[in-house]
Amino acid sequence: MNHLKLAVRSNAVINHMHTNMHMNMSRTSSHFHRNSNNAHAVRIRIQPMLTSAMPEPQHEDHDDDDDDNNNNNVQGQVQYNNNNRVRNETASWQPYKNVDIQRVTQTAIIHEITHQQSQTIAKVVPWFLANMPSSYFNTVPEEFRLDHMKAVSAIQDANMDLHLNLKTHLPDGRLVLTYIRPGKADQTAARKGATGRILNLVKDLPWNHNAVDYLPLSRVQVFNSEDHSMSISIFVFGEEGGSASASASNNIDGANMDASASASASASASVLSSSTFSPLLSSTSSTSSETIGSRILDYAHHLQSGEFSENVNVNVNVNNNDDDNHADDNRNPLPNHIFEKEELLAYFEKCPETYIVRSDPRRFLKQRELYEKVTGTECMAVSVEKSWVEHSAGDFWVDIAVANSLPQVALENASMVLSRNNFDIVRAHLDILSDDDNGDVCMLRLLVERHDHHDNDDPSTSSTSDSINQVEDISVLDPILLELKRTKWMDPYAMELVFHRYPWLSLRRGEVITGLCSLLHPIMSKKDAFAFSLGNIFDMMTNKRYIQHASSIADLFLDRFRPSNPLSDEDFDERKGDLMTKIMTDVEDTMAKDLLIKMIEIVTHTLRTNIYLENRYALGLRLDPNVMHSDNADDKEVPYGVIYVHGRRFNSFHVRFKDIARGGMRLVTPTSQESHALESARQYDECYGLAYAQQLKNKDIPEGGSKAVNLINCDELSGDAKQFVMRKSVKAFTNTIFDLIVETDETRQRVVDRLGKSEVLYLGPDEQVTVEDINWIVKRAKNRGYAIPNAFMSSKPASGINHKEFGVTSEGVNTYLDVALRNVLDIDPTKDKFTVKITGGPDGDVAGNEIKILFREYGDNVKIVGIADGSGCAEDPDGLDHEELVRLVDNTLSISQFNWSKLGPKGELHAVDDNEEGIKARNSMHNRLVADAFIPAGGRPNTIDMSNYKNFLLPDGSPSSRLIVEGANLFITGDARQALYDEAGVAIIKDSSANKAGVITSSYEICSAMLLSEEDFASNKPQIVSEVLEKLRGFARAEAELLFSEYESHPDALPMISQRISNTINTATDAISKELDGLTANEVDDLLPLFRDHLPNTISDLAFHEVHSKVPPQYIRNAIASCLASKLVYKEGCAYIQSLNNQDNLASLAIEYIAKEREMEVLKKALEGCNDMADTERLAIIQILEAGGTRTALDLNK
Repeated sequence: MNHLKLAVRSNAVINHMHTNMHMNMSRTSSHFHRNSNNAHAVRIRIQPMLTSAMPEPQHEDHDDDDDDNNNNNVQGQVQYNNNNRVRNETASWQPYKNVDIQRVTQTAIIHEITHQQSQTIAKVVPWFLANMPSSYFNTVPEEFRLDHMKAVSAIQDANMDLHLNLKTHLPDGRLVLTYIRPGKADQTAARKGATGRILNLVKDLPWNHNAVDYLPLSRVQVFNSEDHSMSISIFVFGEEGGSASASASNNIDGANMDASASASASASASVLSSSTFSPLLSSTSSTSSETIGSRILDYAHHLQSGEFSENVNVNVNVNNNDDDNHADDNRNPLPNHIFEKEELLAYFEKCPETYIVRSDPRRFLKQRELYEKVTGTECMAVSVEKSWVEHSAGDFWVDIAVANSLPQVALENASMVLSRNNFDIVRAHLDILSDDDNGDVCMLRLLVERHDHHDNDDPSTSSTSDSINQVEDISVLDPILLELKRTKWMDPYAMELVFHRYPWLSLRRGEVITGLCSLLHPIMSKKDAFAFSLGNIFDMMTNKRYIQHASSIADLFLDRFRPSNPLSDEDFDERKGDLMTKIMTDVEDTMAKDLLIKMIEIVTHTLRTNIYLENRYALGLRLDPNVMHSDNADDKEVPYGVIYVHGRRFNSFHVRFKDIARGGMRLVTPTSQESHALESARQYDECYGLAYAQQLKNKDIPEGGSKAVNLINCDELSGDAKQFVMRKSVKAFTNTIFDLIVETDETRQRVVDRLGKSEVLYLGPDEQVTVEDINWIVKRAKNRGYAIPNAFMSSKPASGINHKEFGVTSEGVNTYLDVALRNVLDIDPTKDKFTVKITGGPDGDVAGNEIKILFREYGDNVKIVGIADGSGCAEDPDGLDHEELVRLVDNTLSISQFNWSKLGPKGELHAVDDNEEGIKARNSMHNRLVADAFIPAGGRPNTIDMSNYKNFLLPDGSPSSRLIVEGANLFITGDARQALYDEAGVAIIKDSSANKAGVITSSYEICSAMLLSEEDFASNKPQIVSEVLEKLRGFARAEAELLFSEYESHPDALPMISQRISNTINTATDAISKELDGLTANEVDDLLPLFRDHLPNTISDLAFHEVHSKVPPQYIRNAIASCLASKLVYKEGCAYIQSLNNQDNLASLAIEYIAKEREMEVLKKALEGCNDMADTERLAIIQILEAGGTRTALDLNK
């Protein structure tokens, strides 16, 4: 009866299918494909059958005389006389009207087709039921199975090739694409491409992430018939609804299925049918998760009880899916706390209901173990086991859990790796599980077999022993598993190189080659930006002519850092020499030769790499920084260390100037390939410049200066896709830093260290880094074993001091502004009126807070005459309305949101999206408007340079502002600063002085993370923040006053004096740090009060007694050295420090300085308690002691 029901239901549908196929012969069958090149067309033989159908009958009545033109319509026994009358011998029941003849003919054709279809269905259904695997019937809804049988019957009845595409729209908005294709048995003529069947399907799936209606792939099922003649692949798009709105027994009606069939002659067919959709593909059960997962809970209970460990045959209700009903074999997982009932119930909440319902309990727990390995991370876990089903004895099950990967990408990568290694995917399942705040986990389960395993379709002639050997040799998949893990993080160009252009290249070779090519660009472009463009470098180094040389260099790199038996220095030098000789003799092209030689130089200067870590996210190189400065024509200071990271769609540099260093990480996201290439050429120089500026800023704190610049290729990405890639890049870069600086058992075994010392560095947020990034980095630091994870990243929401919230950088900027107004312009801002112009919007950190601080400190005395940001600019010579600006700041709004009605009669508002005039006004505001002071508090580096600095001058040669306080980094180039001073006398407070308060705050945050618990910090945060702000103002005022004191003594451009102050303090810090290394522990402890006084009082009072147990010794020494050096320079000035002959004298003097300062404190206290002296005299003596007593005491000792 079921077969009869199927046949009856199918007839109407198939008749409709034939009609639609006839009507749509010219339509493409690949309407949901990106690429329809693989589509086959309908055989031509189907055309006569379809066109034989009669035209639609006319239903109006006709007189007998009207039929004289229809004599030839009916042949045979029907005869007409001259009067077009039917002869008497014609039977009375025989139709003689055209409409009746058509109706009879149609009925006959329908009968014939129905008969043929019934015969086809009678053959297809038994074959289908006998050959589709049990997992297909257990997991695919009944209505879909009926649709599949109807489709196969229709295609067989029409004598078409077995290529059919079904498209179903579900009521909840999801989309189901089903591909019915020939199996391996029908592909003997195309064996070479047989392993790529699934790969080709995946590549043709919808793939426009920027589309508004984009739906992510959420589930995949792939099945092959037992006789290998057919495969069915089901792809579900869209997230499964979480509400249990219907019971498991209810159907969801109204799904519309489109089917497109294609066969071999450039025609196509489209099938439409209505279908119900089983709840097994949606979350439709209101039943509790405990009931839904009862089979899994029952199995887990027996497992935890230890019953399986003794191979006891326990009666557990399991699905007969795949080959998983082996409850009594040794393939069961070991007992684990994650299999306890409460833990599993919590885990069920992360799983789609269909995943729980259809999964075999043993397989479910196996995948639960994989989930545990990747949860909270960005990792991939893979496991392999033999298939125990008799008919596929040579197969393996590959289970993959991958965190936060686009499902379509994960499936495509897995298919690509397996196809490359001559394995075919026989069956596949894909599900998406929640990972809470970390995102999601894609679960892939693939049944794979060797490509040649079923080439012989006659089982009687196959070799049983060979099959058994294949099963036993599961290690054959080991290298493939490593490749699978790498594909998530490999750059697309590297994958193209390895998987398509040069399959003989290993993944490691390909990744090293592309990584070195990217690293070559910022080095070689300085020689010739056009010849050594990014595209030219890649094209040349991957050209057939030179790829073997590049591969040999990659091998040299890999062998030098091979964990087992790495190349000795002698062997490396010999191999390198041979390569150099071969390149010099074999390569004629000068550009290619230069690139290959520089590649070898990079390998030589690599000191540490993570290339052999199995779970790495990207390729990381700890470089000797000299390789980046080998042609140091401008005599730049070589940094302490450089780390280079090459990953999927990004490259990063981290540059630092001390062993212990901190600095921000910024993301640069060009919107086109052209701008990306330009940024790539200048990436290292930008990172170096920012790190050097940071080094100058960090003079008052224990950490040296550093910076990280992450350049991301966002070409053709927008919206969510761009954000996805940006967040991935942050994670990959940070994790690679941990690979290179955190010592673990794995790194000790698999990282060859040619540096020979441990390294400590800290990060902070910079451009485009989000709170999400910060939280992930801190969590990852803890997972990776970083000594003090909370200290690794600053500006944490819970236990940090948010720079924007508390305006820490702006507090320092305003202090410098205050001192400069008094010293340069003779303006007392608390009494006199003055004007200011600002770049950087009210929604920005530095600019927004500076606006509020200006109003807080000076009220109506300050007029902000212009503000420009990315959205536009607002200008008013009478001053922009204070209340309106505060509104913008408080609501994080850009300047283009300024209320027009709040402008004065001469005010103007320009938005960049209005017209070119708006852009021009925005870009020139900082030059055009006249103001007492200019505060660049936002904007790209090098906005003012030697090509445009004259635009800052008025027609008479005077500057539009006599004072500039640089709140933004590198807004003005060094030579432009000097030119503005030389030609117009502009006083510029350099960024390394003006905005240093931010880095001091981050340093305090690091100290707090080391000394205080999160609870102690949170409960004391208001007081700590208040003390930090007071410290910041003190540091800024001390340097600002020294800056103008030095200017009075030795007039020069203020930026030069600022840099001299920073260099003097840093030089003194290095000398003192070296001196401290030779002191005993007790002698160092005598200097600890310097570190204690440096900290906010609350932090010192709560935890300084634990400083030795919580703070690394080297950090303590750096803190003492920097505190003493800055104290000495701010008190005595640069000239005095520089007058000392060498660093040894400087270090010993600094130590002695503290001793004499303590003596002065004793004298001061004695004078304060002396009653035999007049107060005026006593206070005068105390002031003299404070001003020069320590230095005088030192001079007396000489």
